[in-house]
Amino acid sequence: IMKDVIIPGYLKREEISFLYSVALLYVFPSLEEGFGIPVLESFHFECPLICSDASALEEIASDSAIFFKKRDHHELYLKMNHLILNKFQIQEVDRQTITKEAISSIQLMERSATACRDWIIDKYDDNKRFSLLCGTGNNGGDGLALYRLLIEKNYLCTVYEFPLGDNQSSDYSENKRKIKTSDIKKLTTMALSHIATQEIIIDALLGTGINRPVTGKLKKVIQSLNALPNTIISLDTPSGLFSEYNNDNK
Repeated sequence: IMKDVIIPGYLKREEISFLYSVALLYVFPSLEEGFGIPVLESFHFECPLICSDASALEEIASDSAIFFKKRDHHELYLKMNHLILNKFQIQEVDRQTITKEAISSIQLMERSATACRDWIIDKYDDNKRFSLLCGTGNNGGDGLALYRLLIEKNYLCTVYEFPLGDNQSSDYSENKRKIKTSDIKKLTTMALSHIATQEIIIDALLGTGINRPVTGKLKKVIQSLNALPNTIISLDTPSGLFSEYNNDNK
């Protein structure tokens, strides 16, 4: 599995902070531990924690972590799978939320965008510039809603659109009506090359609904996006990735 593992070496404090902020969970499979500083670090960054039942860890983490028997790879897999929802589970959570709370999909989108805006406000001052890349599906709808909410808070933002087909999703169209159409720029590889390296890019092109490898112009856009040195925040999964298995996804 080494091709799927990144070993970054030494990380600066701000790099560690960023990685924790975007992490789904922190896994600490230590076999022997005298105290367990990484456990406290994960608590500090409020990152969900799975760790082995080695020596001091159960005492330190107590009921704030999920434990597995050390060296039991299968149990670790089950615990991780329990915390990370797959594509169909995420869709079911959305469906149940809409049904049980009697809200519309556009209201759920607004709620999601509001949570993203609050996270950004907590992490970045309003002197930071953002470029939001939106496909014309529901993930792009999240992006347009987030753009509008950030503009309302006086953040400097540019929004780009990439058409995913002949028709836009209804929720995307609804959010598009709430902003000035003249604000929306066309997303191309050339447009990406003009984004300043200090700008933060919000990836709202594709979400968990992707069911086949990306091709054509969109593939070139995503490849260009991935080659940029900018900080990139994905509102869903990074565009072009399947939510589960990517072995054959080039």
